[in-house]
Amino acid sequence: MWNLLAGLTPESIVLATYKPARAIETPVFDLPHARRFVHAERPDLPYRVGRAWKYVQLPLIIRRLACLCREHECGVVIGVYPDLFMMDAAQRVAARLGLPFVSYLHDTIAEATSLSRLARWGNAVQRRVFATSNLVMVLTGGLSDLYEHKYGLRPVFVPHSYPEPIADATADFASTRQSLFWGGAVYSINSEAVARVFRAMMKVEGLRFTLATAQSRGELAGMGMEGERIDLTCIPAEQRPRYLDLLRHHAVLVLALNWPDETRVHADELATIFPTKTPEYLASGRPILVHCPEHYHLARFFRQHGCGEVVVERSVEAVEAALRRVIGSPDYRRELGSRALVAARQFARERVVAAFRDAVEGVLRHDGSDACAAST
Repeated sequence: MWNLLAGLTPESIVLATYKPARAIETPVFDLPHARRFVHAERPDLPYRVGRAWKYVQLPLIIRRLACLCREHECGVVIGVYPDLFMMDAAQRVAARLGLPFVSYLHDTIAEATSLSRLARWGNAVQRRVFATSNLVMVLTGGLSDLYEHKYGLRPVFVPHSYPEPIADATADFASTRQSLFWGGAVYSINSEAVARVFRAMMKVEGLRFTLATAQSRGELAGMGMEGERIDLTCIPAEQRPRYLDLLRHHAVLVLALNWPDETRVHADELATIFPTKTPEYLASGRPILVHCPEHYHLARFFRQHGCGEVVVERSVEAVEAALRRVIGSPDYRRELGSRALVAARQFARERVVAAFRDAVEGVLRHDGSDACAAST
């Protein structure tokens, strides 16, 4: 979302966030071009205490957001999810002020909260959001398909953006490391699938597995990944150029999602996931290995664009065969890398910002207003 906001003009948006003060101070949350950057600070509390604190603060936050909208003469309220608290507040503010409401969903609401203590709240917020949104925007094509077929909505697809220049499709980034690469946490949505990739890697002589994650070797060992052929690195988000450079120097980049019976995560939630690191992977020009069920949006995207080696069989042997196929053919690696660069262009920030702006301006035109937007 920060990539997208950085592409907008400062006078067009009032930004409201609800984060611990220390998080706002980090470069990751810095948006220097936004002249009207406001946030509601909260203490840095333990999770359960912080959740209770949010409930208590909700009426106050709604009043504060309403005042901001009046002060800056906002013409539309945009609620961004997966922050359930701020999505709830944004919808209530729009309803209180009689302003058009746009929901921008980066994740499912009811499905994602269905097995948690937030299930009742999530269902209630989703019902109000779907009933009152002048426009629903979604981050992934999988979400677009789900909401169209399951709920009868017609959402607008506004994907995660890639702000850096994207190389020409003929660029050839030669790998300097005979290693697989995984960026991000290994957890409930991907742990079993990543472990299968690891076991397959162990069968290919000379191949290593690099994970850019804050997790420890002990945590990974608990998920079945340990040994001398694992390399760990942790790159802070503010060192993004270093992370992007690291991508270009590995033989194969890995995307993986668990099968529905390997996790308690809702099946519809899994099927819609399109990891936000995917545009970064594509723009690296490296071969990408995708391991997930064939009906998932992630698998369908990579097959449609021919920009990755997709393994939909749930077996170590199938993943091993795919790795050998990619590692063993320089021509195939170049072909996958070239197609990845072509696919990456749909995530170029200027295209995403234009789609976002056009969608919001369409709501404003329909409402007869040309005021700024309030994003929460």
